Formats: sequence, C-alpha cells, structure tokens
Amino acid sequence: MKYTIISGAPKSNVDFIKANVDKNSFVIAADSGYLYCIKAGIMPKLIIGDFDSSKRPVFHCDIITLPIEKDDTDTFYCVKEACKRGASEIEIYAAIGSRLDHTYENLMCLEYCRQRGVKASIINDKNKAFITDSDVDIVYDKYKFFLFFLSLINQ
Repeated sequence: MKYTIISGAPKSNVDFIKANVDKNSFVIAADSGYLYCIKAGIMPKLIIGDFDSSKRPVFHCDIITLPIEKDDTDTFYCVKEACKRGASEIEIYAAIGSRLDHTYENLMCLEYCRQRGVKASIINDKNKAFITDSDVDIVYDKYKFFLFFLSLINQ
C-alpha cells in the first residue's frame, strides 16, 4: 500500500503538494503538516506529532500525540508508523526546510525505508531524493535537481 506523508517544512509549495499527492494513498500529516493538508484540500487519515509547532488539530481522523522531547522528528515517527502498517511505498512532501537537523533526519528516513524494502522518496517542487539498491531509470526532465544515493551496503 502506498503512503503519503505531509511534513511541516516552512515555505513548502502548497500548489505542488495539491497537484502531486496521490489522493488514493494513505495520507499521514506530520505535526503542522496538517495545515498544508487543509490548504491543499487533502484529508489526512492519521496525524502524528508533538504539536510544538502547531496546535493539536481537531480532525475526524486518528491522532497520535508524541512527547516533545524525543529521539526522532515527527516525520520519522510517521515513516515508522507507515512501515509498521505495511507500506510498500512512501512519498514525503514538505520535508526539506530551513532546519538542517530536520532535513538530514528526514533524508535518513529514506535509508530506514530501504533497509525494510519500502520504496521511499522525499519530493518537493524542485527536488526528489531517494535511496536504492539497484540501477534505476532517472527521469531528468521532470526535476531540475534531484538527489540519488545508490546504497553500497551489503554489496
């Protein structure tokens, strides 16, 4: 099953999110990412966060409240929950922002997914990042910039 995670990176392109999120996927909002969902007209099925960057929302969906002090970002908790629920693919939006620590850990989510056999990518209007074990066809004309990691672990 495909999962989409909408994170809360500042200044993310709502129009891009609205146009590119697979509406048939299981949508999880990470903390303030639910605000992007509202703006994009997307109803999340689950919201996970500590709600330190936004108020705890009132939605007709499941909400998991995390402690403020924790080891992983809210987005990483969303990725772990999607994997736990059997995700085969995860697309993450609004996850590249002004905080390098959050952006880096969000990129580490991709390796976490790779190790579990889950296809995962972080996507915004200018970039797409993913990690893979194998050769892939890269579509150069869709994204001006992309980040491609070929995992050499266990090879």
